[in-house]
Amino acid sequence: MRLSMMDRNAIARAFAIEYRRARKKRKSGMLTEFLVLTGYNRYYATRLLRNIMKPKKIKTPYTAGIVP
Repeated sequence: MRLSMMDRNAIARAFAIEYRRARKKRKSGMLTEFLVLTGYNRYYATRLLRNIMKPKKIKTPYTAGIVP
């Protein structure tokens, strides 16, 4: 049975907290467990776990005074 996107996001957030604190050896085991649960690619999963808790940068639109 496949997980819904909401379930995968919830699992990713839970794993991300521990993943950032873990040492390299523990990260490898956590990553393997995460891959089995979600079915994600290994490279994608590592990037997701590292960056999920970082705030996204918001681009500010140009104003009329700046653009000629």
